[in-house]
Amino acid sequence: MSLISIDKARIDALSVHWIGNRSLGEPIILSPNPQQLADRKVHDKLVYFFLNNFRDRILYCFKDQPGGSRISLYDITGEIFENPLLLHRKSAEIARRLYDVSIHHRIKNGECWAVYFSNIQYQDNLVNAVGIFKTELKEEFLSVKRTDDGFLISLHEGFNIKKIDKGALIFNTHEEEGYEIMVIDNINIGDPAEYWKDKFLQAKPVSNPYLNTTTELKILKAFLEDNIPSEESLDRVERLNNSVNYMKENDQFRLGEFESKVFPEKAMRSSFNEYRNQYKDNFDVDIKDEYDIEQDVIKNPKKFIRSVIKLDRDFHIYIHGDRNKIIRGYDREKGMYYYQIFFSKEA
Repeated sequence: MSLISIDKARIDALSVHWIGNRSLGEPIILSPNPQQLADRKVHDKLVYFFLNNFRDRILYCFKDQPGGSRISLYDITGEIFENPLLLHRKSAEIARRLYDVSIHHRIKNGECWAVYFSNIQYQDNLVNAVGIFKTELKEEFLSVKRTDDGFLISLHEGFNIKKIDKGALIFNTHEEEGYEIMVIDNINIGDPAEYWKDKFLQAKPVSNPYLNTTTELKILKAFLEDNIPSEESLDRVERLNNSVNYMKENDQFRLGEFESKVFPEKAMRSSFNEYRNQYKDNFDVDIKDEYDIEQDVIKNPKKFIRSVIKLDRDFHIYIHGDRNKIIRGYDREKGMYYYQIFFSKEA
């Protein structure tokens, strides 16, 4: 479920510029004037296009806050919140910052949009927000127009309003902590990873129960994939199931308890601890050893848990319960692996 509702949202100001790839010698084209949205249908479609894709509940904030040596996006955003009439002028500064980091030869050119929104429902309050978006991928579409002689078929190019490539929605909340930001970063094939989030926005995740719970399960899944061979997939599934069961049964995460539940072996606990600390350093994630568990994450654990063992192309085994009721073995005569499954009755 998204953190925002867009039913009452309104676009109060909108500017669009074109950003080329600087390393390829492509230009930046700045619009001299803001966009006018006299057509209500166009306004409503743009609200949907910009805001409907913000579904990830992980929040970010700006790394650069007051006291920095140069003007940052934090400063620019603050000026817009103080005076929304500055949006168009400040949008040119935003576009130039994006152009400055578009230096990898695989970064695609496209439109840079700056938007001032009002009446976004966020965490039970109506708030204002600054949106920054980039549209890159274009699609071809046909239009059919009726004429006196029949119908005219034309080929056009545009973007799909159901999906946006990159976006940031900066709420006018928690200013002293770098604002609260929602981020979309659909990395296109060949794009350098994270240039939007890290180099342009310079945003970092905000530590909260949702981020902590999600990250913990991501770390565990990555650790199991790196340290338990694929032929021991039954062991992987059991440990993932144990981790989710621990979080379902507890409101508070405690690392020691969690490790004892998932890794009875002392050596595995030590390896997981080292892996977890390295993950935090590599991805600059601030996750504590104790925190509140976000139960909304556990309600749909499919992205973290693989409770299905796929056997060649013939069989799938779905595991939901006691791991002791299934045994893996090897038949030397047939030269093949097998699973034995024990049960009391068929459902």
